[in-house]
Amino acid sequence: MNIITNGQWYVEQYFEGSDNVTSDFLNYEFQFKEDRTVTGTRGAESHQGTWTEDVATLSITSQFPTAPAPLTRLNGVWKFKDSTPEYVKAEMTTATGKNVLHLRKKQ
Repeated sequence: MNIITNGQWYVEQYFEGSDNVTSDFLNYEFQFKEDRTVTGTRGAESHQGTWTEDVATLSITSQFPTAPAPLTRLNGVWKFKDSTPEYVKAEMTTATGKNVLHLRKKQ
């Protein structure tokens, strides 16, 4: 809990299948909070979402129900593939393939 809620995160890479859409998340920062809310901020623009973890399946579910694209691309269940206190690699299987997300803690 302390790792994810301590500090700001940004999208280092995001792939939808073979399409690299990382640039859509340029300048967004994410703050995960202990109350299971998350805020996505870019400049003066701010959007609220929620997150829940499932330790048994090593996954996290995130939802930005009223946010515009690209934040809606984060909605769903993400399975952790690799992580450190500064980095997370997660995958989500969709009807059209696999999305790959790399988050990095802002220094």
